Amino acid sequence: MTKSILFLLFLLLLAGCGDQAAPSSAPDEANDAQSAPDTARQADAAGEFTNADFIEDDCPFETDEPDAVTCGYLTVLEDRTKPDGLTLDLAVAIIQSHSATPAADPVLYLEGGPGGSALLGIEDWLASPLRDEREIILFDQRGTGYSWPNLACPEVDAAEADATGEGILPIDAAQACRDRLLQLGVDLSMYNSAASAADVNELRQALGIDEWNLFGISYGTRLALTVMRDFPQGVRSVVLDSVYPPDVDAYTVEPQTQADAILALLDECAADAACSAAYPNLETDLYTLIDDLNAEPFETDSDFVTGDNLVDGLVSSLYDSTKIVQLPAALGEAAAGNFDWWLDLVGANNEGASRLTARAPRVRQGDEVPEDAQGMFYSVECNEEAPFGNLDQARALMADYPPQLAEPLLAQLADLFATCAIWGAGEAAPNESAPVQSNIRTLLLAGQLDPVTPPAWAKQAAAALSHSLYVEIPRGGHSVSSDGDCVMQVIIDFYDDLDAAPDITCTQSVPAFELP
Repeated sequence: MTKSILFLLFLLLLAGCGDQAAPSSAPDEANDAQSAPDTARQADAAGEFTNADFIEDDCPFETDEPDAVTCGYLTVLEDRTKPDGLTLDLAVAIIQSHSATPAADPVLYLEGGPGGSALLGIEDWLASPLRDEREIILFDQRGTGYSWPNLACPEVDAAEADATGEGILPIDAAQACRDRLLQLGVDLSMYNSAASAADVNELRQALGIDEWNLFGISYGTRLALTVMRDFPQGVRSVVLDSVYPPDVDAYTVEPQTQADAILALLDECAADAACSAAYPNLETDLYTLIDDLNAEPFETDSDFVTGDNLVDGLVSSLYDSTKIVQLPAALGEAAAGNFDWWLDLVGANNEGASRLTARAPRVRQGDEVPEDAQGMFYSVECNEEAPFGNLDQARALMADYPPQLAEPLLAQLADLFATCAIWGAGEAAPNESAPVQSNIRTLLLAGQLDPVTPPAWAKQAAAALSHSLYVEIPRGGHSVSSDGDCVMQVIIDFYDDLDAAPDITCTQSVPAFELP
């Protein structure tokens, strides 16, 4: 049985079980299915197991350029201290360079989330100019995408899609997902940045690559920094887009970070002659609008807008630089009673932004796998970030913020801490909250109005990286490398000549607000 067939069988189990527990034989079947002769390893002096196997296989997706992509699976141990334990199959796609003589150092892309799938963006990467001189390697991190097992939580997705609020509670849905994954034999404490960084190192060794370049977006930057800390050998250079360093108390400051991005947007409008003339009282109008909508939601033919989900939609839209320039007009018109622009831009009953998912405009390949593995998100964040956060401190930080912003943003954070209390992801070692020090050449990119990985985080990470270059994009959001040719050319120039400062002139132009 090929690994792709095995994965499809796992997906059928995922889709069919819902809130039901898996059969009691699932753990044994999971281990038996993964225990093939090609998973043998040699123990090193520290007792850890290396020399993971990469086996070529059919690509689990369709593409317009099948001859340009080589696929396969890297087989690794779930827990490297347990050589007889569960083994994982990590899906890999290697995209050929357009060059007849490509550079010897390919680019490894690290997806955000945690829980996003890199391979689902295959068409976008096939069109990437990074292919002009280098191979691009994608892999679905443990617990995600086409890799086995996938830690998706359809139970949570169903609960979040229930707009009536009368179905299963989100915390109960997370518990149901947790119980089902445990019955599959999954150790939820083994899905984190340190384990994934070891996977990255084993992938480089298995592919026989002496040196490569890392490219991480959002949570992918956290993973890249962990690789730089734990396995610096073989890393030629690193690009960090929308930086999430380990030494931030992300969940203590999350509501403040999001509120600050909203206030910065309002300040940008106030300082812009055309925007301030069109909407001279935008901040006051926004708070009045939130209060009015919470008292009496605006109803459409199929949905409604409350004040709280307007705040969620605002935060979500700040991820996208193309939406940022439209937000003042969308809010100003809504405050005047015209919701057309807001509904076109954001939608109605917006669910808010997944915390660190890269919002790159990926071309998806249908519904073959879940786009986000929510269980992987919980395992990573509940292991290495939430234990160092504090909900009471978050509330204290928000004490002087407008309640129209503070209350909905704090409510979302409370849900996350409640889920982490029952998830069982363990607690990371202290070094997972320490800055990463490295002399590897690193390019750090930040969007000025990013609501989830603010520019201050990139600057904080850069302070410990002795060979780093920081670039901030005016009125930029999250995942600025997806905003067009300008930033991507800076990345290409950086990879091509690490000793020369790339020309960043094009990144400093300020996009105009779109107004009626």
